[in-house]
Amino acid sequence: MDSKIVRVPAGPDEVSASFLTAHLHAAGFIGSNDEVISVSAQPFGTGLSADASRFTLDYAHDGVGPVSIVGKFASADPAARELAAIASMYSREVQFYSEIAAGVNIRAPRPIYAEHADDGRRFCLLMEDLSPARTVDQIEGCTVEEARLAMQQAAALHASSWRRRELAGKPWLATMVEAVVATAASAHTFRDSFIDKFGSRLHHDELQAIRQVCDHAQAWAATLGDPVCLWHHDFRTDNLLFDGLDGSVPLATCDWQTLAFGPGVADVSYFLGTSLQTDVRRVHERELVGVYHDALQRGGVADYTFDDCWLDYRRHAIHGLFTAVHASGRSKRTDRGDALWLNWAQRTAAQVIDLESIRALG
Repeated sequence: MDSKIVRVPAGPDEVSASFLTAHLHAAGFIGSNDEVISVSAQPFGTGLSADASRFTLDYAHDGVGPVSIVGKFASADPAARELAAIASMYSREVQFYSEIAAGVNIRAPRPIYAEHADDGRRFCLLMEDLSPARTVDQIEGCTVEEARLAMQQAAALHASSWRRRELAGKPWLATMVEAVVATAASAHTFRDSFIDKFGSRLHHDELQAIRQVCDHAQAWAATLGDPVCLWHHDFRTDNLLFDGLDGSVPLATCDWQTLAFGPGVADVSYFLGTSLQTDVRRVHERELVGVYHDALQRGGVADYTFDDCWLDYRRHAIHGLFTAVHASGRSKRTDRGDALWLNWAQRTAAQVIDLESIRALG
Protein backbone atom coordinates (compact mmCIF):
# COMPACT_ATOMS: atom_id res chain seq x y z
CA MET A 1 0.00 0.00 0.00
CA ASP A 2 1.30 3.46 -0.88
CA SER A 3 2.43 5.28 2.26
CA LYS A 4 1.78 8.59 0.46
CA ILE A 5 -1.94 7.74 0.44
CA VAL A 6 -2.29 5.95 3.78
CA ARG A 7 -0.21 7.15 6.70
CA VAL A 8 1.00 4.23 8.78
CA PRO A 9 0.72 4.97 12.51
CA ALA A 10 4.20 5.56 13.87
CA GLY A 11 3.27 4.79 17.46
CA PRO A 12 0.39 4.05 19.80
CA ASP A 13 -0.58 7.71 20.13
CA GLU A 14 -1.51 7.72 16.42
CA VAL A 15 -4.01 4.86 16.81
CA SER A 16 -7.42 6.46 17.33
CA ALA A 17 -10.80 5.04 18.26
CA SER A 18 -12.12 5.69 14.75
CA PHE A 19 -9.06 4.00 13.21
CA LEU A 20 -9.66 0.93 15.37
CA THR A 21 -13.36 0.86 14.58
CA ALA A 22 -12.64 0.75 10.85
CA HIS A 23 -9.99 -1.94 11.02
CA LEU A 24 -11.64 -4.15 13.64
CA HIS A 25 -14.69 -4.18 11.39
CA ALA A 26 -12.64 -4.90 8.25
CA ALA A 27 -10.87 -7.79 10.01
CA GLY A 28 -14.13 -9.29 11.26
CA PHE A 29 -13.57 -8.64 14.96
CA ILE A 30 -16.67 -6.42 15.35
CA GLY A 31 -19.90 -5.88 13.46
CA SER A 32 -20.58 -3.06 11.03
CA ASN A 33 -22.70 -1.17 13.57
CA ASP A 34 -20.25 -1.53 16.47
CA GLU A 35 -18.01 1.35 17.44
CA VAL A 36 -14.91 1.91 19.57
CA ILE A 37 -15.48 5.12 21.52
CA SER A 38 -12.22 5.34 23.46
CA VAL A 39 -8.81 3.71 23.53
CA SER A 40 -5.83 3.83 25.87
CA ALA A 41 -2.36 2.37 25.35
CA GLN A 42 0.20 0.99 27.77
CA PRO A 43 3.73 0.00 26.66
CA PHE A 44 4.53 -3.54 27.75
CA GLY A 45 7.58 -4.71 25.86
CA THR A 46 10.66 -3.49 24.03
CA GLY A 47 12.33 -5.95 21.69
CA LEU A 48 15.58 -5.67 19.78
CA SER A 49 13.87 -4.02 16.81
CA ALA A 50 10.29 -3.15 17.78
CA ASP A 51 8.24 -1.70 20.62
CA ALA A 52 4.90 -3.07 21.79
CA SER A 53 1.82 -1.64 23.48
CA ARG A 54 -1.40 -3.11 24.78
CA PHE A 55 -4.54 -1.15 23.87
CA THR A 56 -7.62 -1.17 26.09
CA LEU A 57 -10.83 -0.52 24.15
CA ASP A 58 -14.23 0.81 25.16
CA TYR A 59 -17.25 0.37 22.88
CA ALA A 60 -20.52 2.18 22.47
CA HIS A 61 -22.17 -1.08 23.56
CA ASP A 62 -20.56 -3.55 25.96
CA GLY A 63 -19.41 -7.00 24.89
CA VAL A 64 -19.22 -6.44 21.14
CA GLY A 65 -15.47 -6.88 20.60
CA PRO A 66 -12.09 -7.57 22.18
CA VAL A 67 -11.43 -5.56 25.33
CA SER A 68 -7.74 -5.36 24.46
CA ILE A 69 -5.45 -5.77 21.47
CA VAL A 70 -1.69 -5.64 20.97
CA GLY A 71 0.26 -3.28 18.73
CA LYS A 72 3.83 -3.44 17.44
CA PHE A 73 5.67 -0.42 16.08
CA ALA A 74 9.15 0.44 14.86
CA SER A 75 11.68 0.82 17.64
CA ALA A 76 12.07 4.25 19.22
CA ASP A 77 15.83 3.65 19.12
CA PRO A 78 17.09 5.20 15.84
CA ALA A 79 19.96 2.71 15.45
CA ALA A 80 17.70 -0.31 15.97
CA ARG A 81 15.10 1.16 13.62
CA GLU A 82 17.69 1.78 10.89
CA LEU A 83 19.09 -1.74 11.18
CA ALA A 84 15.60 -3.21 10.99
CA ALA A 85 14.86 -1.13 7.90
CA ILE A 86 18.05 -2.23 6.17
CA ALA A 87 17.14 -5.86 6.87
CA SER A 88 13.49 -5.31 5.77
CA MET A 89 12.34 -6.68 9.11
CA TYR A 90 9.23 -4.53 9.43
CA SER A 91 8.01 -5.15 5.91
CA ARG A 92 8.73 -8.88 6.26
CA GLU A 93 6.48 -9.25 9.30
CA VAL A 94 3.71 -7.30 7.59
CA GLN A 95 4.02 -9.49 4.50
CA PHE A 96 3.82 -12.66 6.60
CA TYR A 97 0.48 -11.56 7.99
CA SER A 98 -0.89 -10.16 4.74
CA GLU A 99 0.35 -12.84 2.31
CA ILE A 100 1.12 -16.07 4.16
CA ALA A 101 -0.38 -16.48 7.63
CA ALA A 102 -3.81 -17.59 6.48
CA GLY A 103 -2.33 -20.29 4.24
CA VAL A 104 -0.08 -22.14 6.70
CA ASN A 105 -0.90 -24.37 9.61
CA ILE A 106 0.49 -22.48 12.58
CA ARG A 107 -1.11 -20.53 15.39
CA ALA A 108 -0.02 -16.91 15.41
CA PRO A 109 -1.90 -13.91 16.81
CA ARG A 110 -4.66 -12.98 14.35
CA PRO A 111 -3.96 -9.67 12.59
CA ILE A 112 -6.27 -6.68 12.68
CA TYR A 113 -4.09 -4.24 10.74
CA ALA A 114 -0.66 -4.74 9.18
CA GLU A 115 1.09 -2.10 7.11
CA HIS A 116 4.53 -0.63 6.58
CA ALA A 117 5.83 2.60 5.08
CA ASP A 118 7.63 2.47 1.76
CA ASP A 119 10.96 3.45 3.30
CA GLY A 120 10.81 0.46 5.66
CA ARG A 121 11.37 2.60 8.75
CA ARG A 122 7.81 2.64 10.04
CA PHE A 123 5.29 -0.13 10.52
CA CYS A 124 2.19 -0.89 12.52
CA LEU A 125 0.91 -4.35 13.36
CA LEU A 126 -2.29 -4.59 15.39
CA MET A 127 -3.30 -8.08 16.44
CA GLU A 128 -5.36 -10.06 18.88
CA ASP A 129 -4.28 -10.07 22.49
CA LEU A 130 -3.74 -13.67 23.63
CA SER A 131 -3.46 -12.75 27.30
CA PRO A 132 -3.65 -14.22 29.79
CA ALA A 133 -0.76 -16.20 28.37
CA ARG A 134 2.49 -17.54 29.73
CA THR A 135 6.00 -16.76 28.57
CA VAL A 136 9.13 -18.76 29.30
CA ASP A 137 12.39 -17.03 30.12
CA GLN A 138 15.02 -18.26 27.67
CA ILE A 139 17.81 -18.20 30.24
CA GLU A 140 15.81 -20.37 32.63
CA GLY A 141 14.86 -22.70 29.78
CA CYS A 142 11.66 -24.54 29.00
CA THR A 143 10.41 -27.95 30.10
CA VAL A 144 10.50 -31.04 27.92
CA GLU A 145 6.72 -30.89 27.54
CA GLU A 146 6.92 -27.28 26.37
CA ALA A 147 9.62 -28.32 23.91
CA ARG A 148 7.33 -31.05 22.55
CA LEU A 149 4.65 -28.44 21.86
CA ALA A 150 7.24 -26.29 20.10
CA MET A 151 8.36 -29.22 17.94
CA GLN A 152 4.77 -29.86 16.86
CA GLN A 153 4.25 -26.18 16.11
CA ALA A 154 7.43 -26.01 14.03
CA ALA A 155 6.45 -29.13 12.11
CA ALA A 156 3.01 -27.68 11.36
CA LEU A 157 4.60 -24.58 9.82
CA HIS A 158 7.16 -26.57 7.85
CA ALA A 159 4.83 -29.31 6.58
CA SER A 160 2.22 -26.82 5.38
CA SER A 161 4.86 -24.92 3.37
CA TRP A 162 7.07 -27.84 2.29
CA ARG A 163 8.65 -27.17 -1.13
CA ARG A 164 5.80 -24.82 -2.13
CA ARG A 165 6.88 -23.16 -5.35
CA GLU A 166 4.79 -20.05 -4.89
CA LEU A 167 6.65 -19.35 -1.64
CA ALA A 168 10.02 -20.04 -3.21
CA GLY A 169 9.18 -17.36 -5.75
CA LYS A 170 8.63 -14.57 -3.21
CA PRO A 171 11.69 -12.28 -3.37
CA TRP A 172 11.15 -10.94 0.14
CA LEU A 173 11.59 -14.45 1.55
CA ALA A 174 14.72 -15.06 -0.50
CA THR A 175 16.40 -11.88 0.72
CA MET A 176 16.62 -13.23 4.27
CA VAL A 177 18.64 -16.24 3.09
CA GLU A 178 20.81 -13.91 1.02
CA ALA A 179 21.43 -11.85 4.16
CA VAL A 180 22.52 -14.98 6.06
CA VAL A 181 24.95 -15.86 3.28
CA ALA A 182 26.38 -12.32 3.32
CA THR A 183 26.73 -12.38 7.10
CA ALA A 184 28.54 -15.71 6.93
CA ALA A 185 31.10 -14.12 4.61
CA SER A 186 31.95 -11.65 7.40
CA ALA A 187 32.03 -14.25 10.17
CA HIS A 188 35.55 -13.50 11.36
CA THR A 189 34.76 -9.84 12.00
CA PHE A 190 31.83 -10.78 14.21
CA ARG A 191 33.88 -13.51 15.89
CA ASP A 192 36.62 -11.12 16.98
CA SER A 193 34.12 -8.62 18.38
CA PHE A 194 32.22 -11.31 20.26
CA ILE A 195 35.37 -12.78 21.80
CA ASP A 196 36.50 -9.30 22.86
CA LYS A 197 33.23 -8.88 24.77
CA PHE A 198 32.67 -12.33 26.21
CA GLY A 199 35.86 -14.33 25.78
CA SER A 200 36.98 -14.00 29.40
CA ARG A 201 33.75 -15.70 30.55
CA LEU A 202 33.91 -18.62 28.11
CA HIS A 203 35.74 -21.92 28.48
CA HIS A 204 38.43 -23.01 26.06
CA ASP A 205 36.17 -25.57 24.34
CA GLU A 206 33.44 -22.95 23.89
CA LEU A 207 35.89 -20.51 22.33
CA GLN A 208 37.17 -23.27 20.07
CA ALA A 209 33.62 -24.05 18.94
CA ILE A 210 33.04 -20.37 18.14
CA ARG A 211 36.21 -20.20 16.07
CA GLN A 212 35.34 -23.40 14.19
CA VAL A 213 31.79 -22.25 13.46
CA CYS A 214 33.05 -18.95 12.08
CA ASP A 215 35.71 -20.76 10.03
CA HIS A 216 32.95 -22.92 8.50
CA ALA A 217 30.15 -20.34 8.36
CA GLN A 218 30.22 -20.09 4.58
CA ALA A 219 30.20 -23.87 4.21
CA TRP A 220 27.16 -23.98 6.48
CA ALA A 221 25.44 -21.18 4.52
CA ALA A 222 25.91 -23.25 1.37
CA THR A 223 23.59 -25.93 2.86
CA LEU A 224 20.55 -23.65 3.15
CA GLY A 225 19.02 -24.60 -0.20
CA ASP A 226 17.33 -27.96 0.42
CA PRO A 227 14.93 -29.14 1.68
CA VAL A 228 13.12 -25.86 1.88
CA CYS A 229 9.99 -24.59 3.58
CA LEU A 230 9.10 -21.58 5.70
CA TRP A 231 11.89 -20.98 8.20
CA HIS A 232 10.92 -18.81 11.16
CA HIS A 233 14.61 -18.15 11.77
CA ASP A 234 14.22 -16.95 15.38
CA PHE A 235 12.26 -19.83 16.88
CA ARG A 236 12.96 -19.75 20.64
CA THR A 237 11.01 -19.37 23.85
CA ASP A 238 11.22 -15.57 23.87
CA ASN A 239 9.07 -15.58 20.72
CA LEU A 240 6.45 -18.08 21.90
CA LEU A 241 3.32 -17.69 24.01
CA PHE A 242 2.11 -20.69 26.02
CA ASP A 243 -1.43 -21.25 27.31
CA GLY A 244 -2.84 -18.24 25.49
CA LEU A 245 -6.37 -17.00 26.11
CA ASP A 246 -6.27 -18.62 29.53
CA GLY A 247 -5.21 -22.01 28.15
CA SER A 248 -7.40 -22.32 25.05
CA VAL A 249 -4.39 -21.66 22.78
CA PRO A 250 -1.64 -24.09 23.92
CA LEU A 251 1.08 -22.36 21.90
CA ALA A 252 1.32 -19.37 19.57
CA THR A 253 4.33 -18.18 17.61
CA CYS A 254 5.15 -14.48 17.36
CA ASP A 255 7.79 -12.22 15.80
CA TRP A 256 7.99 -12.99 12.10
CA GLN A 257 10.52 -10.31 11.17
CA THR A 258 13.23 -12.76 10.06
CA LEU A 259 11.05 -15.21 8.14
CA ALA A 260 12.73 -16.95 5.20
CA PHE A 261 12.25 -19.85 2.80
CA GLY A 262 14.98 -22.26 3.81
CA PRO A 263 15.84 -25.28 5.97
CA GLY A 264 12.99 -25.58 8.44
CA VAL A 265 14.84 -28.08 10.60
CA ALA A 266 17.18 -25.22 11.51
CA ASP A 267 14.29 -23.95 13.66
CA VAL A 268 14.46 -27.24 15.56
CA SER A 269 18.23 -27.04 16.11
CA TYR A 270 17.92 -23.41 17.15
CA PHE A 271 15.10 -23.99 19.60
CA LEU A 272 16.59 -27.01 21.34
CA GLY A 273 20.00 -25.35 21.49
CA THR A 274 18.85 -22.01 22.87
CA SER A 275 15.77 -22.82 24.91
CA LEU A 276 16.59 -26.03 26.80
CA GLN A 277 19.16 -26.27 29.54
CA THR A 278 22.12 -28.22 28.19
CA ASP A 279 21.73 -31.26 30.43
CA VAL A 280 18.03 -31.49 29.51
CA ARG A 281 18.81 -31.21 25.80
CA ARG A 282 21.42 -33.95 25.98
CA VAL A 283 18.93 -36.40 27.49
CA HIS A 284 15.90 -35.56 25.35
CA GLU A 285 17.01 -34.07 22.02
CA ARG A 286 16.81 -37.23 19.89
CA GLU A 287 13.33 -37.93 21.22
CA LEU A 288 12.30 -34.34 20.50
CA VAL A 289 13.66 -34.43 16.97
CA GLY A 290 11.59 -37.60 16.61
CA VAL A 291 8.49 -35.73 17.78
CA TYR A 292 9.19 -33.12 15.11
CA HIS A 293 9.79 -35.69 12.36
CA ASP A 294 6.67 -37.69 13.24
CA ALA A 295 4.60 -34.49 13.07
CA LEU A 296 6.15 -33.64 9.69
CA GLN A 297 5.06 -37.02 8.36
CA ARG A 298 1.55 -36.59 9.74
CA GLY A 299 1.51 -33.25 7.93
CA GLY A 300 2.13 -34.98 4.60
CA VAL A 301 5.92 -34.81 4.21
CA ALA A 302 6.91 -38.18 2.75
CA ASP A 303 10.31 -37.45 1.17
CA TYR A 304 12.37 -36.80 4.30
CA THR A 305 13.67 -39.69 6.40
CA PHE A 306 14.49 -39.46 10.07
CA ASP A 307 18.16 -40.10 9.29
CA ASP A 308 18.20 -37.14 6.90
CA CYS A 309 16.37 -35.03 9.46
CA TRP A 310 18.87 -35.94 12.19
CA LEU A 311 21.83 -35.13 9.95
CA ASP A 312 20.32 -31.73 9.10
CA TYR A 313 19.57 -31.14 12.78
CA ARG A 314 23.24 -31.69 13.56
CA ARG A 315 24.40 -29.38 10.75
CA HIS A 316 22.06 -26.56 11.61
CA ALA A 317 23.08 -26.43 15.26
CA ILE A 318 25.66 -24.07 13.75
CA HIS A 319 22.84 -21.57 13.20
CA GLY A 320 22.27 -21.00 16.91
CA LEU A 321 25.90 -20.37 17.81
CA PHE A 322 26.56 -18.25 14.74
CA THR A 323 23.51 -16.13 15.58
CA ALA A 324 24.83 -15.47 19.08
CA VAL A 325 28.16 -14.36 17.62
CA HIS A 326 26.84 -11.94 15.00
CA ALA A 327 23.52 -10.75 16.45
CA SER A 328 24.94 -9.82 19.84
CA GLY A 329 27.05 -7.16 18.15
CA ARG A 330 23.99 -5.53 16.61
CA SER A 331 22.00 -4.97 19.78
CA LYS A 332 22.31 -2.38 22.51
CA ARG A 333 24.33 -3.68 25.46
CA THR A 334 22.48 -4.19 28.74
CA ASP A 335 23.10 -6.44 31.73
CA ARG A 336 20.15 -8.61 30.73
CA GLY A 337 21.31 -8.68 27.11
CA ASP A 338 24.84 -9.71 28.06
CA ALA A 339 23.48 -12.49 30.27
CA LEU A 340 21.27 -13.71 27.43
CA TRP A 341 24.02 -13.71 24.79
CA LEU A 342 26.50 -15.43 27.09
CA ASN A 343 24.02 -18.14 28.03
CA TRP A 344 23.03 -18.48 24.37
CA ALA A 345 26.63 -18.95 23.27
CA GLN A 346 27.41 -21.44 26.02
CA ARG A 347 24.39 -23.62 25.28
CA THR A 348 24.78 -23.61 21.52
CA ALA A 349 28.54 -24.17 21.72
CA ALA A 350 27.84 -27.28 23.78
CA GLN A 351 25.29 -28.36 21.18
CA VAL A 352 27.75 -27.91 18.30
CA ILE A 353 30.39 -29.89 20.19
CA ASP A 354 28.02 -32.69 21.26
CA LEU A 355 26.58 -33.14 17.76
CA GLU A 356 29.91 -32.78 15.92
CA SER A 357 28.19 -30.23 13.72
CA ILE A 358 31.29 -29.26 11.76
CA ARG A 359 31.85 -32.90 10.80
CA ALA A 360 28.19 -33.16 9.80
CA LEU A 361 28.78 -30.54 7.11
CA GLY A 362 30.68 -33.24 5.21
